[in-house]
Amino acid sequence: MADKDKAAVAAVGITAGALLALLATRPKPAAAAPANGVVSLDDPAMQALISILEHAENIDSDVDQVVNAINTLAAALGVEVPLKLENPPDITAFRVLTTALATPIQLPYREIPYRKPLVIKAIHTNTGVIMVARNLADARNINSTFWLIANEAVEYEIKNADHIWICVHPTLGVVGDGVLCTVEQEATT
Repeated sequence: MADKDKAAVAAVGITAGALLALLATRPKPAAAAPANGVVSLDDPAMQALISILEHAENIDSDVDQVVNAINTLAAALGVEVPLKLENPPDITAFRVLTTALATPIQLPYREIPYRKPLVIKAIHTNTGVIMVARNLADARNINSTFWLIANEAVEYEIKNADHIWICVHPTLGVVGDGVLCTVEQEATT
């Protein structure tokens, strides 16, 4: 039985890899040029991929082997195929409230892992405008800030949360309004 499962995994992996190779090398229509490193699938290709995946439903324990084989093939072809998502080991979240009109507040020191965006969201009960800026001087200038109203969010890929400042808009702001921030954390070794 184990040999049969290994053969099934190999067959699915080979078929999926062959499909990926075919998709990566076939000519693309001139009108739709995908972004660098993005694989775009037309309807027949998507149907073929779905069909392959539907027939692989009994191989739960060996799916990681197939995904690794496809990722290895994709890397050799120079295309990026993000087939495996993992839950983050930890999430950092914190809240920052404003204390006075037109008085910038620096976000606290929090290291941000590489390629993990810091999400800054205006608290849903805010009634005014929160201004987000990259430094103290910009936070005081309404023309150099990104404005957030209740429930709006913005993401930044930065090294540390303390590179961001928030401020209540001098005329459209309400003291006590604030932001919620969250970011995934890397596993610690």
